Amino acid sequence: MPYRSLLDRLESGLDPRGPVVALPDGSVDTYYRMFEGRDRTVGTRARFAELVADGRTSALRVERQSREPGGQAVNLARQVDALDVPVRLYGHLDDPVFDALGFPTRSMGAPGEVRVYGFDDDDLMISEDSPDIARWSLADLRALPGAVAAVESAAVVALVNWVSVPGMDAAMRGLATLDLEGATVVVDPGDLTGCSERALAGLLDSLDRLGDATDVVLSANEGETATLAAAAGVSADGVDDHLAGLRDRAGLAAAVSHGRDRAVARTATRAVRVPNLEVERARRRTGAGDRFNGALAAALAADWDVEPALALANACASRFVATAAAAGMAELASFLREVPFPGSEDP
Repeated sequence: MPYRSLLDRLESGLDPRGPVVALPDGSVDTYYRMFEGRDRTVGTRARFAELVADGRTSALRVERQSREPGGQAVNLARQVDALDVPVRLYGHLDDPVFDALGFPTRSMGAPGEVRVYGFDDDDLMISEDSPDIARWSLADLRALPGAVAAVESAAVVALVNWVSVPGMDAAMRGLATLDLEGATVVVDPGDLTGCSERALAGLLDSLDRLGDATDVVLSANEGETATLAAAAGVSADGVDDHLAGLRDRAGLAAAVSHGRDRAVARTATRAVRVPNLEVERARRRTGAGDRFNGALAAALAADWDVEPALALANACASRFVATAAAAGMAELASFLREVPFPGSEDP
């Protein structure tokens, strides 16, 4: 009964053995709602595609709703902070939109730009990468006073958005030379659509090299997990086999897959599956995976076991989908008392 147990755990909160450090991206995310004609909402991505295919784009108009700090590392750090776990963010944050973040940050350059068009079934994201992120290397982190010491003293280092950072493989090899004893590195590769087999093999090799120095946890959505498993030569079907193959191939302490229906983790000794919570109405899906990773990082920093860590991560992601906000302990407890638990596990 992971969610009933989680509800009990939330009363005492997390007791981390050290801070979380998140790096290296950052983006300015602008959210839009799309209309056809004067005030009819374009409700689904399929309807949008239909209008485009029929050449009726002149009927479309957009309304800007908000401009917010974004990026995988930023979103992850905001969730860690909401759970009252100390966090430091080293990202690409050269924009005033990041000034209101309530935890220590240091910038290594200009952020990317992301336009998010919200639909009832899912979001459409269009990204413009930052040249600074494309050029980023571990040398940029080393140039910041105290940054290496912060990484070496962290309980968890979250290294995210590999797909947008060409220098990430070299950075992982560089991190392996630091004194990371006792730290866990959480890696989320980002959307792997269109990545070559050679690039994916390089990622797996870099994870393996980093895993020789410290515990590495790979966290990816189900599609990314399947893509990486294919690159690793895993022929069997099913997320359990994919995760087991990835753990063996990349020398991981654990491999985690998260999706709308469940989260699954594979360690050296067992597979753990935690079904997700149902959200009656989704307010925002973009960034939910980052909240999952933020909660997972916070739980690992507190040495939680795999099952409650997955339950916390699922709950934070689901609550974000429902509210578009990162949940603290009190908000999360209230949310858990309101939603039905999966199966026979009643709240």
